[in-house]
Amino acid sequence: MIIESSIDASNCLSIFSLADELDISSLYEASVNHVMKRLDSLLGDSDNNDSEDEMVAIWKSLPAELRNRLETIRNIMRSSIIGKGSKVSGVFFTSGSEFLGIFEESIRDQRERLSEAKERREEVIRERGEEWEIMRQRRGRWFDNSAEGKHEFVHGADVKYALEKIEQQQKRLETLETFYEEQKVLFRNAGGTFTL
Repeated sequence: MIIESSIDASNCLSIFSLADELDISSLYEASVNHVMKRLDSLLGDSDNNDSEDEMVAIWKSLPAELRNRLETIRNIMRSSIIGKGSKVSGVFFTSGSEFLGIFEESIRDQRERLSEAKERREEVIRERGEEWEIMRQRRGRWFDNSAEGKHEFVHGADVKYALEKIEQQQKRLETLETFYEEQKVLFRNAGGTFTL
């Protein structure tokens, strides 16, 4: 589309407003990314003093609902794990429910991987325990039959390493689940018609 390829800093707000009014999703997505890059200077949240009077006037002429939506999008992108640490994540969702759905699916996948890692670790411990018993019976008195020896064999460095990684993943998953609940509240407070 010709209009999409001509979006720049000077016309992004106008095109964004047009795309919203005409419900043209591809144009909306292309223009919102440009708007997000300009939003800090328009709102005075940037050290950059390049906010021209014309752009500020266009910003103020946008309907309040549209301005609020843009500010909410920016805040979500900044607060989300997807966009953490950046002014614009570059990730675009057509609706809040799409964002939450993808996020929930990601959490579900990570929960499954964590469960599989725990099962695999327990399986390795069980197999090594059985192997220990066979080795103890075959090697007789020359074999280190102590509880410490068994523990070292069964719970070796690789099993300890796996446990550390599992614990890290468990903490990360708990953080993601907490964040997901916060995002659900944020979207609920933004109203059911909120669109990114």
